Amino acid sequence: MRILIALGVVLLAAGCGPRQKPPAGLEPATEAGKAVETAAKNPRGTAEDVTVTAAVKTSFSLNKALNGSNINVTTNKGVVLLEGHVASARQKAEAARQAKLVEGVKAVTNRLTVSPAGG
Repeated sequence: MRILIALGVVLLAAGCGPRQKPPAGLEPATEAGKAVETAAKNPRGTAEDVTVTAAVKTSFSLNKALNGSNINVTTNKGVVLLEGHVASARQKAEAARQAKLVEGVKAVTNRLTVSPAGG
C-alpha cells in the first residue's frame, strides 16, 4: 500500500510542474500545435482543415510583418477565416495574401480589423 501511495505522489508531482516557454525558434511549432489542439475540439473540422489552419498560422509566425499580430485563423472546407486585430492596412492585406499561398486554401475571408495599437 505504501508503494502505491508513493508511486501516486511521484506521478502527481511529475505532471504538476510549470509549463516552460518553448526555446527560441520553436514558436511556430507551438502555434501549429495550438491550431491542431483547437481544431481537435471542433468535431466538424476535417484533417485537411486542421492542416491548413496550422500551415497558415505557421506561415504568419514566420512572416516578420505578421509575427506577433493578433490573428485568429479557422478553416472550413478549405475556406480560411481571418479574424482579430492588426496594426495597419498593410498587415491586413499581407495576412490575406500569405494565407492564399498556403496549399489547400480555396478562399480567404478577411475579417481583420485595423487598430494602430494592434488590438
